[in-house]
Amino acid sequence: MSHSRKDDPWTVRDLVAEIDAELLAARRRAAWDDARISALEELLETTRRIVGGLGRPATLVDVLESAPTAAERQRRWRLLLALRGGPVSDSPCQPTDTAV
Repeated sequence: MSHSRKDDPWTVRDLVAEIDAELLAARRRAAWDDARISALEELLETTRRIVGGLGRPATLVDVLESAPTAAERQRRWRLLLALRGGPVSDSPCQPTDTAV
C-alpha cells in the first residue's frame, strides 16, 4: 500500500487550513459567550433594581413593563432572550411575546 504525499489527507496545507478554521470558530464562540455574559450581567443588575422596588421576585412582565421607553423595553427583551440562550443581538420577536 503506497501513498503519495499528494494523496495524504494530512498535508501541511490541509492541517493549517483546518487549524485556521477551528481557531476562527473558537473565536466566534468566545465572542458570543462574552456578549452573552455581558447581557446576563446587565439583566441581573436591572432585575435586582426592579426587585428592590417590588418587594417580591420579579417576573418577565415586571422587567419589560418597568422599562421607561419602548427602546429600553426592546433592549431588555434582548437581554431576556440571552438568558434563555437566544441571540444577544436584535430579535424579530416583539417584547409582548412571553415565550422566552
